[in-house]
Amino acid sequence: MNYISTENKGVTGGGVADYNIIGFNISEHFVDFENFNFRLRSTSTAINAGSYIDAPKIDITETSRDGVPDIGAYEFKL
Repeated sequence: MNYISTENKGVTGGGVADYNIIGFNISEHFVDFENFNFRLRSTSTAINAGSYIDAPKIDITETSRDGVPDIGAYEFKL
């Protein structure tokens, strides 16, 4: 888990940045990142790796997220 500090930025406190995938091969996760298609591949470890806490109920395409949402803008569906 990473902590984002806002000290000396005119804001008090900070925030936690978690449920991120760090140090990965982009082509293993996204369908066609070179053409900005960031839908997840069926083998992506981002599937069911997010947190339901504060997660939107729908993804960017208005697809419903399940009990354990995927990391990213798109919920993987077959």
